[in-house]
Amino acid sequence: GLVVSGIRTRGLVVSGIRARGLVVSSIRTRGLVASGIRTRGLVVFGIRTRGLVVSGIRARGLVVSGISTRGLVASGIRTRGLVVSGIRASGLVGSGIRTRGLVISGIRTRGLVVSGIRTRGLVGSGIRTRGLVVSGIRTRGLVVSGIRTRGLVVSGIRARGLVVSSIRTRGL
Repeated sequence: GLVVSGIRTRGLVVSGIRARGLVVSSIRTRGLVASGIRTRGLVVFGIRTRGLVVSGIRARGLVVSGISTRGLVASGIRTRGLVVSGIRASGLVGSGIRTRGLVISGIRTRGLVVSGIRTRGLVGSGIRTRGLVVSGIRTRGLVVSGIRTRGLVVSGIRARGLVVSSIRTRGL
């Protein structure tokens, strides 16, 4: 299910190991990678992925900073899936524009928000969401850093599903 430091798991890895579900820091995973490793689902900083890349690598789904992709472009380019920086898109908007798919910086969206706004899918930094929160807000799905969630919390808050660091949870 979950490994807090350095072990393989099908569910989640908090620091540096492969996982099919989520990796918080630098390991391959099919689900999510918080910092720098390949994944089929999501990458927060800098590695290839079929799903989402938050910073600087190719991806079929989403790129947060500066790389072409079939799904999302991180910096100022239109895309069918997602735009990380300042352009409207049916899928994602990177900075300050509503979208049905994803918002990288500060706007509501039904899909994903990387930095600071409500969303049903994912929030990167500090906002409520039904899907995932990368840093510090309530969510039903996953929280990477410090807030309540029904699914997973990577650092220090209650969760019904999983908590990586020092908080109550019904799951792990």
